[in-house]
Amino acid sequence: MDSDTSSCTESQSQAESDQQILATPMRPPLNLIKTGGGLKVQTTTPHLVGLGSGRLSVAITLMPLNEGVTRIGREDASVPQDITIEGLGIEAEHCRIINRGGVITLHPSGNLCSLDGVHVSKPTLLTQGYTLCLGKSYFFRFNHPEEARRMKSMQPQKSPVATMGYSSGMDRSLSRTTLKTTHLPLFLYIPHSYC
Repeated sequence: MDSDTSSCTESQSQAESDQQILATPMRPPLNLIKTGGGLKVQTTTPHLVGLGSGRLSVAITLMPLNEGVTRIGREDASVPQDITIEGLGIEAEHCRIINRGGVITLHPSGNLCSLDGVHVSKPTLLTQGYTLCLGKSYFFRFNHPEEARRMKSMQPQKSPVATMGYSSGMDRSLSRTTLKTTHLPLFLYIPHSYC
């Protein structure tokens, strides 16, 4: 067997091995979709998207939250951590995230944790889109694909009258009246810590 054939066979077996790893019960499959100039990653499992620990972080990491307990802390913890992180204010055994049948709860373990800028000191249910900060600077986004699908299905359908009012020659005063009655008010929440 010549070296070209050998390296091709090795590459094929490595690719097959990688696919098997991505599809094992411990690791749910990831769909990688090329979109224009970007790359979209999808999974059906609730997960954290690690945004790093500051401005110098250059990677995004996807961490599945499988059924059971996920421990988050430093590498030097006495109990092995499922997700290891380092940074200002990160404790050895910083927190736990528990997945029980798709219901995901953050347990801060008395350490510095916040959700969307609000300090959390007791077990708290995580919902789609939360921004989680551990310590003083380690950020994650929480994604729950099933919950996101449910939320999208509950959104009101776009009103054809509202879009028609701005794209056609109909009376603008009628369009504004229709828009006022079909849209809910938007409230801006500013956490106390930012005031």
